[in-house]
Amino acid sequence: MYISILVDNALVVVDGEGLTIPLDKSKIPKWVEAIWWDGKKGMLQHRDNTKSKPITSFKPYQSILDLYQQQKEYLKEQEKIPPEKTAREIRNAVRKQTDIMFNPGYTIHDELLTEEQKDQLFNYCLDLAKWPKQPNWPEIPLPTAPEWLAPLLNMSEWPPINNELN
Repeated sequence: MYISILVDNALVVVDGEGLTIPLDKSKIPKWVEAIWWDGKKGMLQHRDNTKSKPITSFKPYQSILDLYQQQKEYLKEQEKIPPEKTAREIRNAVRKQTDIMFNPGYTIHDELLTEEQKDQLFNYCLDLAKWPKQPNWPEIPLPTAPEWLAPLLNMSEWPPINNELN
């Protein structure tokens, strides 16, 4: 198994297949940009090749490989979930957030919604409701929230970006 870890980019490449994963850099020397391991020997490498250090054990970095494997398994499981289900879950989560805004006393920074904001909110919610009936759904973006509303919503990205390298 050949492993490359690009520390600055949090990219782990195992036998040519790469994933970006969160790295705990506290256990990696600050000068290290890349870690290479071929199963028997390896190298800690500085970005401009002015400093490198051979390593004879990958054990200190095994947790990075374990996290890579967990992320790879997670992505495989996610591929099994029909995209329609995931899209509906994301859309429904957004609708749940907007539903409370129809309360007549709803405020943003202690200001009631204006009539224009109420109209925009209503039209955005209609667009969300119609979204699954659009051509090529679910492989199309979610409707775009009005500029004032977007920062108030906690939304997952759709369609999701594939983090795996091909």
